[in-house]
Order: sequence, then structure tokens, then C-alpha cells
Amino acid sequence: MVRKKRLLILVLICIFGAACNPGPTATPPPNLQTWIDKPLDGSTIPLAPYQLLFHAASPNGVAEFEVSINGVVLDTVAPTMTGSGGEEYGTLFLGKHNWIPSAPGTYLIAVRAKSSGGPYGSPAMAQVTISSEVEEEEVALVAATPTEELVLLSLPEYSVKNLYHGRNGCGTKELTIRIMASNPEIHSIVLFYRLSDVESEAKTGWTSLAMNPASAGYFAATLQSESDFPDYKDYKQANIQVQFVALDSEGEEVTRTDVLSDVLFEVCYQ
Repeated sequence: MVRKKRLLILVLICIFGAACNPGPTATPPPNLQTWIDKPLDGSTIPLAPYQLLFHAASPNGVAEFEVSINGVVLDTVAPTMTGSGGEEYGTLFLGKHNWIPSAPGTYLIAVRAKSSGGPYGSPAMAQVTISSEVEEEEVALVAATPTEELVLLSLPEYSVKNLYHGRNGCGTKELTIRIMASNPEIHSIVLFYRLSDVESEAKTGWTSLAMNPASAGYFAATLQSESDFPDYKDYKQANIQVQFVALDSEGEEVTRTDVLSDVLFEVCYQ
């Protein structure tokens, strides 16, 4: 009799509880693999727009990638099918993300993939160092031919020639920079800027800023002396050095200017 009661209790538990038939858990499917092709772990890259490349493979397909930098999710990316990963891994999928590092330093890049109908798998990681120097290339101008179009950036225009930091009354604390792209291939422009001390020629690190598209092919950016130059240190006078990097619609670099020094940064506390 006691044995029959125990069996009845067990049957009731199985019917009204989850002990005998637990629900499915959200575990990644087997053989979901993700890796970062570019940049490689431990590499050093310049402070410039950079295209991250990564792959994933899964027998169940890949629905999307998730890209994170230093633990912050930047984007989710739709994959592109690229080929076969064999019987074990199924189909290969490619992902891309155009990353604009904001400042020099060490960054941890993490990419994980989600299979079709499943959760995210384990992330692939790459730790990289962004150098303090921007790549400087000479802009080569070549003669145009009937099948070739010049890719040009105009000389930049500045709202002021002197930008002041400190008390009010010394002068303007806001600088607007405009530059025109004369080729429709140019989709966006990234401004890099830093300070170079007039007396010692010491320099701050580069900072990057995506310029805003304006009318008639112009791109513009506004800098505030009090907030956009935190590393001005003890420079009494410094040149604001700038460089413009033009990108196409895929985030690939089209051209870049030389480093220019046209505006003076002055500290004023009198």
C-alpha cells in the first residue's frame, strides 16, 4: 500500500510539475563557431577608420552577428553566406563592421553569432592597441582620363583663426570646420584633430569625430574649446592640427589630406 502511494505521488509530480519533463534550455547549437579575421589579437593599428572582418560557421545557419567594444554593444550585423564549412560546421558566414576608434588606447573587440532560431554562441575576442599616430599619406593627384574621375577634397574652411580656452571675454570658444567633397564616391568624412604646443612642439593624442553632411557637398564639424580638448595640459599656445579621411559607402578609405595646422588654440585666464 505504501509503495502504491509513492507511485501516485510521483505521477502527480510529473503531471503538475516540471521534474519529469523539464522544458528546453536555450543552449547554443553544437558546432557554432565564430572567429575574428581582422584585426588579429595583439595587433596595433592606427587611429583611423577600420573595417572589422569576422566569420561564423554553423550547420543551422547564422542569423546575425553582435559586435562589442570593451563590453559595449556597438552593432548587430546581418551575415553574408560565403561557402561551405564542411560536414561538421555547415555553411560559412561573413560579417563586417566599420569601426571608428575615438582615441588611442587598448580595446577588446568581441564578436558572437546567433544561429537561426537559437541563442548567441560564445564570443570570439581580439585585444588591439590603437596607436597615437594617425596614418599620414600624401594625397596624389593624377591627370583625369575619360574613364577616370579625380577624388578630391577642398581646402578646409574655418569659422575662426584663434580658439580660446579659459575665461569669457578673451575670444570665441567655438570652432566650426567645413570641407567639401567634389566626388560622389565620398560618402562620409572623419575629422582627426590634436594640439601641438607652439613652444615645445609636444602633442596631445589624436581624437576622431564624424563630420556632419551639409548642403552642396560640404561636411561640417564644430569643436568647443572647453569640452573637446581635455588634454590641452599647460599649453599656452598650440596649433590645432587636423586631418580629414574620406570614406565610401562601404566604409573603405577613399583618400585623406595631409596634416594641417591653420588654427591657433590659446589659453586665456587674464
